[in-house]
Amino acid sequence: MMQRLRNVLPVPVMLVAIGTLACALGRAPMHAGAQGEDPAEPVEPIEPDEPIELFDGESLDGWAGDTALFEAEDGVLRCTGEGRGILKTEQSYTGYILTLEWRWPADDNARVTTGDAGVFLHVGPGQGVNIWPQCIEVQLEHGNAGDFWLVGVALTPFDADQPQTSGRVMRDPAAQENEAGQWNTLSVLCDGGYIEVQINGEPANAGFDAARTQGPIALQSEGDAIEYRNIQLAPLE
Repeated sequence: MMQRLRNVLPVPVMLVAIGTLACALGRAPMHAGAQGEDPAEPVEPIEPDEPIELFDGESLDGWAGDTALFEAEDGVLRCTGEGRGILKTEQSYTGYILTLEWRWPADDNARVTTGDAGVFLHVGPGQGVNIWPQCIEVQLEHGNAGDFWLVGVALTPFDADQPQTSGRVMRDPAAQENEAGQWNTLSVLCDGGYIEVQINGEPANAGFDAARTQGPIALQSEGDAIEYRNIQLAPLE
């Protein structure tokens, strides 16, 4: 089970445990006033007290949004890559460990093309950047999986003293994806304002004092085909 480093270790020890991360402030515009909890949350969040299967392996039951961009078959949830949008859970969640597997699939000629996609945490009702809702994105772009992108939601990177309100928070470069075409595992612990990411079992990123601590979970379509399976929530210990 993932360890909540921010809660149990002082900052210097946590830096050693996770590694050295470089934080790059982005310049993406942010919707004014979209950094915190919205008083008009549409759904009361669930805090899991037992495992929850978010994907049943054969349908999009429990998901909403741009469903035309996603399809389910044989235990795999596939983003077709034929447009931009999101598939988000109908329910809102807080206080959980999210795990899923993803890979960049081969085309009809057995060629694997990597691309860009992400997992959105704590999706809000407000506008974030461009077409995307306010959220904290865990990047899945090949070569950068584990980066945070702050989309209208503030978060303090683990090695910083001040919150970052937009842009990219780079992962620990020691965290690596598998070769293109192979399955990878993403684990994300969300405990109040603390968020910790692991890629294939290795610490990749962390932040605290997130301005949003609840909301739906979403899968992003950036125009590239990507596959998911075994999408689950587990309760915090």
